[in-house]
Amino acid sequence: MNIHEYQAKTLLKDYGAPVADGRVADTPQEAAAIARELGGQTFVVKAQIHAGGRGKGGGIKLVKTLQELHAEADRMLGKPLITPQTGPKGRTVRRVYVVKDTTIARELYLSLLVDRGSGRGHPPPAHRESAPAGHGTVSGSAWRPGPAAPTGSGTATCPRR
Repeated sequence: MNIHEYQAKTLLKDYGAPVADGRVADTPQEAAAIARELGGQTFVVKAQIHAGGRGKGGGIKLVKTLQELHAEADRMLGKPLITPQTGPKGRTVRRVYVVKDTTIARELYLSLLVDRGSGRGHPPPAHRESAPAGHGTVSGSAWRPGPAAPTGSGTATCPRR
């Protein structure tokens, strides 16, 4: 199932999970209007495409003024975003998620692995950072930080079955 970040956040919020205030916009003008409605000083503009590595590709930007927000939304919308997962042609950004900036006490990334043959799920891997480069997909098993490696070093171990 491919869902955008804003759709996942809506589901989480519907089930009582705390999520930052934000809404999706199709135009730079709508993005600025959302920011005004949300209130505050600082926002994050996030390109909504089905690919990881949006930050590395320039698709996640912290902005401090409505003018910056409008400019970033304009820069992203209707244009391809190239990330490590999209290939050289990228994916066209049709929506941006405007989020009120918040202080994050702790951030965790979870993943659910499903064996399509048996329909059984495996225990979800968890990490304090997103998947290390080259380990975004590990066929048939979960990755976790190596025991001797500091978190986020890019090393991983995969349990044997």
